[in-house]
Amino acid sequence: PKNEQLQQELKQLETDFSGMKTKMWSQRGDQYLAQVGDALGNGLAKEAQEALQHATDAFRTAGLYWGESLVRVTVLWVALVGAMIASRDDSHIRIDLLSRLIKPEDQKWLVRLTRLFTCVVLGLFTWGSGQFVYYEYVDNAIAFGGVPAWICEIIMPIGGGVMALRYLLLTFKS
Repeated sequence: PKNEQLQQELKQLETDFSGMKTKMWSQRGDQYLAQVGDALGNGLAKEAQEALQHATDAFRTAGLYWGESLVRVTVLWVALVGAMIASRDDSHIRIDLLSRLIKPEDQKWLVRLTRLFTCVVLGLFTWGSGQFVYYEYVDNAIAFGGVPAWICEIIMPIGGGVMALRYLLLTFKS
């Protein structure tokens, strides 16, 4: 009976060890896939930027002088839409100096304070960019090719407002 019990325990340990190895490989695989996805995303963004630059050069030689302005507006939109996506799950780039110096039980308050500060800064950005877009609308400014400037810039107050609201909700959620 002792021998059978030892064999059962050995089988259980082998099963547990096998499960731990599978979990470890699964976690490493997830990390690897995330890194590959990030690299591909960055690479595709750089390739798209180069392609747009070549296209604007072609537009310029064809008489479309506003191609470079179109690229700048596209970069603005892509950056702010990307920032809104990153704010959805609080995955923005952050400088993490204080969390290493503060006790783990006090870090909750540091996170709340940081999110509230982010919300305030984004609120100011939203207000300022909203004023800017309003004045561009009132002045009937043209961005390129007859497109009003305010249409190209409207993503700034919208994106800032969405992110400010998300960080306000995240402040009180945690």
